[in-house]
Amino acid sequence: MVLYHRTTKANAEQIVARKAFEDRSGRVGNSGILSGVWLTSAPVAPYDGLHGTVLLKVTIHKTESELSKYERTEQGNLYREFVIPAMWFKHASTIEIADDP
Repeated sequence: MVLYHRTTKANAEQIVARKAFEDRSGRVGNSGILSGVWLTSAPVAPYDGLHGTVLLKVTIHKTESELSKYERTEQGNLYREFVIPAMWFKHASTIEIADDP
């Protein structure tokens, strides 16, 4: 499954070099405080409220059913959102800088 993560240039370089994310905690919409890595099913632009100028393409070698428990829904979104624990990416994903549409 291919998902996307927007971040700063400095963070992107570290993530790609380490091939790993770190969990972050924060308030997300009406879901309260969540901890993990926030990803979307489609590239989301920085003007949509996200910080960072670099878009990462994350290919997760897990099935949709395995990831479904980490999906969060918010009415009106044109993309799917996931908050996934960072440990899932260590040996089961490919992380690369994506072309930003």
